[in-house]
Amino acid sequence: MVPLGRIDGQVHSVFDKVCNLRLCDGSFLALGREDVFNGPGIIRCQTDRGFSFLDYIDTDEPCACRRGILRIGKHLQVDLRRSIPWQNCINRAKADYIPDLHNVYMKVFNSELSFSRVIETVANPERYLLRETNLPIALAPLVGKGPGLTPLGDDFIVGVAAGMEAHPNSRNLISFWLNSVVEKTTILSGRVLHYASYGWFIEPIVEFVNNLSDMSQMEKPIPLLTIGDTSGIAMAYGCLVGFQVGKNLDQKTGTDKSSCSIRRPIPNYSLDNQAA
Repeated sequence: MVPLGRIDGQVHSVFDKVCNLRLCDGSFLALGREDVFNGPGIIRCQTDRGFSFLDYIDTDEPCACRRGILRIGKHLQVDLRRSIPWQNCINRAKADYIPDLHNVYMKVFNSELSFSRVIETVANPERYLLRETNLPIALAPLVGKGPGLTPLGDDFIVGVAAGMEAHPNSRNLISFWLNSVVEKTTILSGRVLHYASYGWFIEPIVEFVNNLSDMSQMEKPIPLLTIGDTSGIAMAYGCLVGFQVGKNLDQKTGTDKSSCSIRRPIPNYSLDNQAA
């Protein structure tokens, strides 16, 4: 979901399925193929599966949007005039979710070859579960930890925030801290942390966290685990830890009657104006 209007910028990075645009105000947009998941700051384009952004766009090419038409370089344009905004939120966790949730999903995670690398980076989850109200102190060493455009440590943190979003008493517990660390990691990962501080996550995360309360979903494939090498499983593990943190706080302080996270506007991410 992105706002329409006058846009100027240039291509930041190009991949087969995704093209990242850095705008003149410092904010970011991502163009995705039709088979790419939804999320904040993402424009899904109507393409076939054989389409590749690498065939049409180069890094540093200019981009501009006028009257709902987004043009990137010399060979690609996207008509946004009939685009449909994507909005979804993480539902409040059900009170009767199964008690052995952690064990059920740990069996799934342990079957993934990359999970050992996640554990090496984030260590024992008890360090986060036992420090509910001091989570920023426990999570701080993970900011920017790991290689790539979205380091593994950041992926785990985003997952923790998503899991906490399902519980009323932990929903905004680390929001301010998330916004305070966006400049301590890569530009693209900082964008994701910023969105997470407002309760906005990519579609596979929303689906995974919502399914943590639905026993009938536990035997189904998990799309989140297909993202990247370690990104998906790091986010999923973070979701599980954050979900448990929220559960612990709810048990201590009680819950409200809301069924869904408060819909906060999707912010326009900019390093110069992070709350834009």
